[in-house]
Amino acid sequence: MSLFNIIKLDAISSTNDYLKKKYKSSNCKDGDLIWAKEQTQGKGQRENRWLSQKGKSLTISIYKEFNEFKVSNSFILNAIVSLSIVKTLKIIGLKEVRIKWPNDIMSGNKKLGGILIENFLKSEFISSSIIGIGLNINEEKFEDLPNATSLYMEINQKFKLKKILNILIQELLKFFNLQEDKQNMIIDMYSSYLWKLNLASDFKQKNNLLKAKVKGINSSGNLILEMPDGSISAFNSNEIKMIY
Repeated sequence: MSLFNIIKLDAISSTNDYLKKKYKSSNCKDGDLIWAKEQTQGKGQRENRWLSQKGKSLTISIYKEFNEFKVSNSFILNAIVSLSIVKTLKIIGLKEVRIKWPNDIMSGNKKLGGILIENFLKSEFISSSIIGIGLNINEEKFEDLPNATSLYMEINQKFKLKKILNILIQELLKFFNLQEDKQNMIIDMYSSYLWKLNLASDFKQKNNLLKAKVKGINSSGNLILEMPDGSISAFNSNEIKMIY
């Protein structure tokens, strides 16, 4: 994929759902990028809703095809997209930006954006993916969402969404073009941007609460934690949830 085919829409329920319908009708092409001014039923991780304010947030979904991308390496795609967003926001001028494992983009202790990736499989390979990205850009406030923030709220500057999209596209292309032997570098870079890295943080494990120190991620994308007794354990996103 060298170029993106940008399809700009006014208001739809969900950019990911829009692409899934195109995919099911065999109407998707590698690099299709759906950009909606407004999502009425945007989705986040674990079926959480992603609420967007019309014309103020950047909400896109990308259809990406792969050649022999192993399912076992699926977290690399998550890391590539997360790092592309981090780099974009830093270029724009946001100094404090982190990744809250596994899918949130943070500035300070507030959520600025998130990603949702849905994969299509053939045997042990990912044949293609729909990559959903939502970023709060020009919102001035969030009613009843105390843990949310926007680029404007962080640096007191309004931005043209197309400018941010153009930078994001370039960063995505850079990371997509990295060779497979760069996977360790990608994992290390992702770990370095983890929210609460080397800090004791609160987690929910089933019905229990625990406090542990974030140490990084492994090659499978599992979160590595230092437990209160000093032992090291790794958890996937179904086993543990990080609490704000």
